[in-house]
Amino acid sequence: MSVVGIHSPKFPNEAARASVEQAVLRHGIRHPVVNDHDRALWDQYAIRAWPTLVVLDPTGRIAWQRSGEVSLETLRAVVEALLEES
Repeated sequence: MSVVGIHSPKFPNEAARASVEQAVLRHGIRHPVVNDHDRALWDQYAIRAWPTLVVLDPTGRIAWQRSGEVSLETLRAVVEALLEES
C-alpha cells in the first residue's frame, strides 16, 4: 500500500512549490505530496471540495471517495476491507 498526498491550491499563493514544501515540513507529513497546481488531478477525479480522500485499488480504479473530514477509523476500515478483497 502507498500513500500519496495531492495538494490542489485554493488560492494562487498556495500553488507555489515553496509554499507546499513549507506546509509539508510544518505539518510533519512523511508521505510524498504532489503539487496539483493546475488542478489536473482535481478535474480527472471530479473533486469538488476540500478535503477529499480518494482510495484507488491496485488497478487505479476509484475504490472509495469521500469529501470532508474522515476519521482514522473510517479510513482504516475502508483500507482493511479492500485488502481483504484482494
